[in-house]
Amino acid sequence: MLSNIRTSIDAAQRTMEVINTDKKLRLLQSMQLRSPTEKGRGELSRFILEIRREYENVYLAATESAEMRILSTQQYNLKESQFALQYQKEIAKVLMRLQQYYECSLFLPILGNKTRVIENPYYKGSNYYGTYAVEACCRSDNKEELLNRDKFRCRATGRKDLSMAKQGTGIPNNWNPFLTDYLQAAHIIPYFLNNFKDKTEKKMHRIIWQALNEFSGYDLSKLKGKGINDLSNMFMLCPSAHKMHDDLRLSFYPSPENANKYNIKTYDKTANWLDVVTPVDLHTNINKEWLAIHHAMCEVLQECGSYDELKKLSSAM
Repeated sequence: MLSNIRTSIDAAQRTMEVINTDKKLRLLQSMQLRSPTEKGRGELSRFILEIRREYENVYLAATESAEMRILSTQQYNLKESQFALQYQKEIAKVLMRLQQYYECSLFLPILGNKTRVIENPYYKGSNYYGTYAVEACCRSDNKEELLNRDKFRCRATGRKDLSMAKQGTGIPNNWNPFLTDYLQAAHIIPYFLNNFKDKTEKKMHRIIWQALNEFSGYDLSKLKGKGINDLSNMFMLCPSAHKMHDDLRLSFYPSPENANKYNIKTYDKTANWLDVVTPVDLHTNINKEWLAIHHAMCEVLQECGSYDELKKLSSAM
């Protein structure tokens, strides 16, 4: 089974290299390479290969037609190259629609804009989204629990929360007033993915969660409903780090040197502007899979160069 998935992944990568010559499919190509799981890479590869096979059958039917068989070798080769070019263009058009689906139904919602959500253009079945259950809930900060768990520190910058003053124990000897802030409870996977009211919004959120499931390859059922507010999906960040994290400009990933620590990465124009503490210890109940999804999405946007364009669209609500 694993060998079949890896074969599909390799075949899809080769397909994208052939089709994406003008680099207009950078986001889809990067998603297929950067999904945090082999299952996610396999799912995206399956979409790409099924689209290719559909048009390959049309191409083969055209090149093996009775009209082609009566042509001279030179005429056949010329006609065949024309069919091949046309077939590649048609594949690129469908893949572009698939990429648009992920732009509008995955990355834009994660960045805060759920007004452009569209269905996966490759699936027409009524059950594709109907069986994907979602549950609504409101935001919950769990701030007191998180502050205690995270030792009153921003997990990215090490800044200490000013609420420590309420403990009435006086200013600690190692207290640095330049490294203090009012910390915020941050969700790794955004809570507003479960924030909806009517049936129309519910269907829209089913599409978003399905897109996230396709890309990540993880079982996301623990995040349904109030699960989005579980402590495993949250940590304390200072306001600047929180904003960058929500904007997919700051992520946590496992340290190659120490399995129990995480490195922090900032991206693009914000890279190295925020003083981060890296590597950092994260509490063991923080879900590593949710961190991996968030990091993978940051990496995709960095690699494909689409961040500025998608950020502008996320603000145009």
